Amino acid sequence: MGASQRRKGASWEREVARRYREAMPGCDSFRGLQYRDGADAPDVKHPWLFTECKAHKQTNPRAALAQALEHCPEDLHAVAVCKDDNKKPFVCMELESFLELMGQLWSETQ
Repeated sequence: MGASQRRKGASWEREVARRYREAMPGCDSFRGLQYRDGADAPDVKHPWLFTECKAHKQTNPRAALAQALEHCPEDLHAVAVCKDDNKKPFVCMELESFLELMGQLWSETQ
């Protein structure tokens, strides 16, 4: 991977962390420690998400999610945040994890 691709990835990780903080004020979210092997350092640290970030010409969301799932601790939800060049970013996660999060949100609003 060349320097420009590393910069692009780092920039995307910082943007995802910033967008997490904007959407969830007070959330302690920041770019993970990238010198680690990924087993204990997601691309973006979040209190309840293990986030793998990908920004490419055309991302592979299944591979990104598989990478997150491989290293995600049981107490966190694995998520892949993908951005294809010149396209809107999107999130990929397992349905069971999504439903658990939505169930928690739903119970808090009732």
